[in-house]
Parts: sequence; structure tokens; C-alpha cells
Amino acid sequence: MPLGLRKSGMIKRFDSPEEFWQVVSPTLLLEESKNSLLLGLANQFRANPKNFVFACSAVEDEKLLGALLISRYNTNQNFIVSPVSSFDSASMIFDFFSDAKIKINNLIGELRTAERYKQLMENRGLRLKVLMGQKIYRCTKVLHPKNNLEWVFRLAEPHDVPIISRWLNEFHQEAVPHDPPSDWNQMAQARVDSRSAYLIEVDGQPVAMAGISRDLTTSISVNMVYTPKSMRKRGLASLV
Repeated sequence: MPLGLRKSGMIKRFDSPEEFWQVVSPTLLLEESKNSLLLGLANQFRANPKNFVFACSAVEDEKLLGALLISRYNTNQNFIVSPVSSFDSASMIFDFFSDAKIKINNLIGELRTAERYKQLMENRGLRLKVLMGQKIYRCTKVLHPKNNLEWVFRLAEPHDVPIISRWLNEFHQEAVPHDPPSDWNQMAQARVDSRSAYLIEVDGQPVAMAGISRDLTTSISVNMVYTPKSMRKRGLASLV
């Protein structure tokens, strides 16, 4: 789709995740950890665009003003935004997106940017409710926690799929019960197949897990950290 002039910037829709990545990643990678969700999804879609719904960016004088990615997750379509240079930039991107008439379920972004888009949506009569406030933490140094347990840290294996599946469901119920449920067994199998799930064992039994995702230029995200209730308060999450 060719570039179109909107207000003071140039805005473009991308049908190719690869082209979207090439345009937005040089700027967003300057603050890689801050932009890890949008960047990580954009990077994943380069290899597997199955859940890629919509993407656009606004540029002025070769400077990225903002980017938008719509990602499908189960039955939800998430509106994921990069930090924008101004309210006008957010308005320009949102107007362009609105013309596409794509249904969305969630707005996800850095606080100030998310508030700008929230205002734009409410101006259009949409009702929004804040479901979760989160922070992104960047780990620059690891101090290994003290622990007296005899433990083993290992990559998850095929026989671990049932317990990972159960823990994924428990994690979902505790952390994000408002999100639609998934096929936890399928997700656990995918994690094991992609070598992105890890376990801690004590006395030969798994007692905690964690996962990795969004492998980018200089970083990777840690997620899926979970310890069942019976094994908490022992520092296992810190260990894993």
C-alpha cells in the first residue's frame, strides 16, 4: 500500500511483517527493553504471520513518530502501540487505523502513550476499563539467590508437558483470569518443542518453571514464571 499524507507526517500500512520490521526496528531497538513486546511480536511474525492482523507506522523527515501493531491472541485482537512523539502523532495513527475498521479487544502500551490512545478511543464513544498496570524490568546483573535446597535447573522435556500444562492453567487463573483460556496442553507442547521452557527440580520433582520468548538483538524476555502454592516462599522463583 503506498504512502499517504496525513496531517504533518507520512503514514503507511504494512501487509508484510518483514517490511514493518525493517521500518520500525531501527528506532525501537534503541530502547529495546522498553519496546520488547511490540518488537518481539513483530519479529515473530516475520517467520510466522498467522496472528498478524494489522500494522502501520507514521514517519516524518525519516523520524519514526509512532507504530501500531494489531496482534491476535486466541479470540482477542490486541492494539499494541509504541511510544509516540506527541498526541497529534497518536491521533494521526488512530485515525488511519480507524479507517481500516478492524475490531480490537485490548489496548496495550507504555503508560503515557496508552493514555493518549485511550482518550482518542473514548472520544469515539468507546468505553475502556484498565485491567492491569505492568512494568517492564530490565535485568543487567544477576546476583544468585541463596537457597539451601538441593535443586536442579533443566530444560523441559516431552514428559513434562502435563505438569507444564497444569501450571499454565493455574498461572492464567491467578494472574490474568480476564484473558480467554487457551489450549494449555498444546501451548505446553509448543514450549517444549521450541526449547523455551525450563524447570527447577527438588528431590527429582518439578517445583517451579519459567519460559523465554521474544529473542531480540541484545535481549530476551523471561515469562511464564510460576511456582505452585505448596512450594512458595522458598525463593524458587528467584532461582528459576
